[in-house]
Amino acid sequence: TIKHRRDASVKELRKQLAACLQMPLGKMRILAEADGEAVIMGDHECAEHASIIFVRSTAAPIQSAGIVNMGKVCTLEQCLQMHQDVLHSLASVGQPLSTQRLTQVQTSIFHRYGFASSASGAAAMLHALDCYVCNAEIRRRVDQINQMMDYLPQVYNLQVKDGRA
Repeated sequence: TIKHRRDASVKELRKQLAACLQMPLGKMRILAEADGEAVIMGDHECAEHASIIFVRSTAAPIQSAGIVNMGKVCTLEQCLQMHQDVLHSLASVGQPLSTQRLTQVQTSIFHRYGFASSASGAAAMLHALDCYVCNAEIRRRVDQINQMMDYLPQVYNLQVKDGRA
């Protein structure tokens, strides 16, 4: 349980969460949901309406509209399809799944979407994913991949009760 003042800022909440979860501050992204849509909260905002914690794949700054990779923009639809392709490939492999096998699956898929089949391509893909953390379907597919791999989740629900998270 993380306790924070009702008037605490998102930055203060991220610092507390990062310390509690023992991860870099730059990997923590706080979202608020309104009318079924998630929005990224800025560090200066009050954390009272924070409802989702997304643990980013990379600690690099988030971009607002896709990422340029090899002269192309990775759209939301491309990210969704790419993650669906990864899920399908992992399901066809069977158990047990290893990090090495995930890397092989990802690199075999990356080139179809304009990413290099290399470590730099993987980093570019992860940046592209981080651009779409507000999309519920992206978050669901990321969780599915993490579950298949027996990894920790990247998406957590945050409940604020009486000024405490």
